[in-house]
Amino acid sequence: MSGNPVRVKIFGERNTGTRAVIRMMIGADNIEEFVHPELPDAELARFETWIESMNKLHKGPWRRVFREAVRDRRQEIFGPMGTWKHSTAIYDPAYAETGVKVLFLVRNPYSWLLALHKRPYHGLGRRDGDFNEFLSRPWATLRRDNVAPILENPMQLWNLKMQSYPGFIAAARRDGVGTALIRFEEFVNAPAHALKKALRSIGVDATGIKAGRPTKPMGRKARERRDYYGRERWRNELSANAIRAINANIDWDIAHAFGYERIGQGSDRETRSTAAA
Repeated sequence: MSGNPVRVKIFGERNTGTRAVIRMMIGADNIEEFVHPELPDAELARFETWIESMNKLHKGPWRRVFREAVRDRRQEIFGPMGTWKHSTAIYDPAYAETGVKVLFLVRNPYSWLLALHKRPYHGLGRRDGDFNEFLSRPWATLRRDNVAPILENPMQLWNLKMQSYPGFIAAARRDGVGTALIRFEEFVNAPAHALKKALRSIGVDATGIKAGRPTKPMGRKARERRDYYGRERWRNELSANAIRAINANIDWDIAHAFGYERIGQGSDRETRSTAAA
């Protein structure tokens, strides 16, 4: 990589393609994801060593709770620009001072909730049960999510993260900080094209970007992903009850702002036919 690469910060909820975008940027010739260097902290290092050597009484969920607590603290040490990629987005003048550009990744709330049920990354609660049950459960957040400790349901996680983006974008633009949005559905259809297009819109002509392999174990192949999301085949996995629960809890003002429409908006009959499609 020659010269000073352009630094880009990523924000996006779990299961929105953040890992794939970061991996693609690593392969670019003139761009890098903006991250803070690891800061030495003797206490955190001691806790991490202790957690990894826990006895069998602290395996599985308990170890995960302790590990996430250490990661929360480490993220706090980074400061406002080191905010976790899955956090609510809060603007800081340091973005303008350091010339960091920002990409936001968003996803249709229906397909995002289906994905979160299948892959509840960083979830501290139960991981069993069907989708309808999942939608009715509270969601315990991490401190670095930067929201309330417990949310009424997982739909609120989507709402709070998406609601934070417009305010950040408006403040960033006033300071001359470049921001761009990538919709997950467009990214899945043509990953390299979507990323390059977003980067060009903020003045970054990235070279060397290529679509990579799926980042999820046993993930769908590219053609299957395009078909599943392009034709919205995920709708077949939504029951009428699930649609009603999601419709009642999603902030549709912010969803519409990102180009997502409510299923079954016309009538209950339409909702039932959509769920059975």
